[in-house]
Amino acid sequence: MLKISIVMPTFNQAGYIRRSIDSVLAQKGDFELELIVVDGASTDSTVEVLKSYGQAIRWISEPDKGQSDALNKGLAMAGGQIMGWLNSDDLYEPGALAAAAEVFAAEPDTQWVYGKARVIGPDDREVRRWITLYKNLRMRRFSYAKLLAENWISQMGVFWRRGAWEQAGPVRTDLHWAMDYEYWLRLGARWPGRFI
Repeated sequence: MLKISIVMPTFNQAGYIRRSIDSVLAQKGDFELELIVVDGASTDSTVEVLKSYGQAIRWISEPDKGQSDALNKGLAMAGGQIMGWLNSDDLYEPGALAAAAEVFAAEPDTQWVYGKARVIGPDDREVRRWITLYKNLRMRRFSYAKLLAENWISQMGVFWRRGAWEQAGPVRTDLHWAMDYEYWLRLGARWPGRFI
């Protein structure tokens, strides 16, 4: 059975993180799940929220050098054959991990997958629908040339094999706002992305 490791970098997100964690732990399917939360020494009640989950999640809280550093720490701790990350103010839709696991189990040559995402506001209402529509239209057929021109992949909808991570290397810590896009470019230069 595949094991999926999700890394959640966080810092002072106590108002959102419980829902994010719950959206990961609620995922059901033919896979084992590992959630690793890497907190950058939050000063709000994030640590209390993390403690409330007991053994259901793995977590650390210590100073870091930003989101990319936290992400790399978590990915290095991960034990799954499949990896992904979810920011602590994002949510997975039901069935997200099952859809990824199904493709990875059926297609051993597929190294990374990506799928649709919706942008929601604090009240869960969908916002920026035109951006979502545009990205959804662009992502249907993978093209590295197209990816070089613009990032039409939403980070929370991407999963990759451990072997791909080992070959592509860690996320760049000098890119604080485009580290995901640069990572897709590194993955895409080696293997075509698989749209779900």
